[in-house]
Amino acid sequence: MVAVSFGTALSAVAGSVSFDFESGLPPGTSVGGTGAIMPSGGVGDSGMLRLTDAANSQLGEFFIDEFGGGAPVTDFTASFQVRMADSTCCTGPGGVPRPADGFSFNFGDDFAPGDLISAGGAEDGVGSGIRVTFDAWDSGTTDTAPAIDLVIGGTIVETQSMDGVRDGDRPPETPLITDPATGQPMHLRTDPGWANVRIQLNPDNTMDVDFKDVKIFDDVPVPGYTPVAGNFVFGARTGGANQTHWIDDLSITTNATGDIPEPATMCALALAVGGLGGYIRKRRRA
Repeated sequence: MVAVSFGTALSAVAGSVSFDFESGLPPGTSVGGTGAIMPSGGVGDSGMLRLTDAANSQLGEFFIDEFGGGAPVTDFTASFQVRMADSTCCTGPGGVPRPADGFSFNFGDDFAPGDLISAGGAEDGVGSGIRVTFDAWDSGTTDTAPAIDLVIGGTIVETQSMDGVRDGDRPPETPLITDPATGQPMHLRTDPGWANVRIQLNPDNTMDVDFKDVKIFDDVPVPGYTPVAGNFVFGARTGGANQTHWIDDLSITTNATGDIPEPATMCALALAVGGLGGYIRKRRRA
């Protein structure tokens, strides 16, 4: 099914995509490395996007082509479920195998399919736009991991430390937050199931990030972001340690705050731009 929406000007054109991964690789997307659409293993054993399995030395990406008709993106909301679990690595605190390496969510106009793979560190993201990184393994030096980082223009603008092993037993970068589901410090692992993620760019150039239904970042200013018509890409990596990086029930909406035109204006715009706008690419089971 294809749905089209229009705003009062090109800059207000809204777009959306929604993928349940039940029907193979969605139109307008591509995978690279170990990235693949799997027929089972997702939420409720449905289809899902695999970036990596819980195996060493894997690197995968999922690329989503620009879908807003060339309109600069002033705001977006992305929601999905992620499974980061099942590490087979070395034992960490509490006898739990240590997970690695993490994944990233990226938006921008200066990367192409395969660039995240070429960069190598998929958990660190790619491009000079917006990155939200979920880095599970502390690589030493200036690494903030385990942490969720908000990165704009290649610079970390906000960090939330998560529970886990740190190089040289150094302290967390920020105070840990409590996972209300467990009453313990929150970690990036989602064992034994899946976790909800929500990433939002607001029209006032602030961002929100939720993980495990907990507000991680709230109205964080991102003044370095300039609206562009860009692409989205997910990437994940494992090295000498591992975990699954699986995605399901992915939905992204851009420019949702644009004014709604009068019906006559909408018809005129539809004729003028020939169907540019939002695309919903999703098929659900009956």
